[in-house]
Amino acid sequence: MAYILLRPLLNDVPEDELCGVPLGKVLPVSPKWHPLLIDGPLLHSAAGSG
Repeated sequence: MAYILLRPLLNDVPEDELCGVPLGKVLPVSPKWHPLLIDGPLLHSAAGSG
């Protein structure tokens, strides 16, 4: 949860960008901005396959 909330503040996200989400909207997990959550070891180890 913390990663999703802090992701727009990381260096690879432009200052005027909120990971493709308009201000005041929900921050979804998307492959473009959250590949570590979708394909990374966090998801696989939580599912027991890593």
